[in-house]
Amino acid sequence: MTAREILALHAALEARRRELHLCRWQVAVQLQIDPRTLWRMSYGLASPYTRRAAEAWLRRHTSPSPTTHETKQGGNDHDSGGSGDG
Repeated sequence: MTAREILALHAALEARRRELHLCRWQVAVQLQIDPRTLWRMSYGLASPYTRRAAEAWLRRHTSPSPTTHETKQGGNDHDSGGSGDG
């Protein structure tokens, strides 16, 4: 894998990380690598293990669907515990 390909892989990791609202250290933990390894990737340096781990992580963590964040927040007027009759 060339340095340019590693930089593209790093860019894909960063984009997905931001979509998932994760910190870099959280991605590193999930990849089972040292956080400094992600930093080295930003310079086009990565071991075969790191490349395989990053590619597998990207396959596992697809972009969130638009409906992921459409869950109801909080309760509604009928969830207040009262009878709702004033």
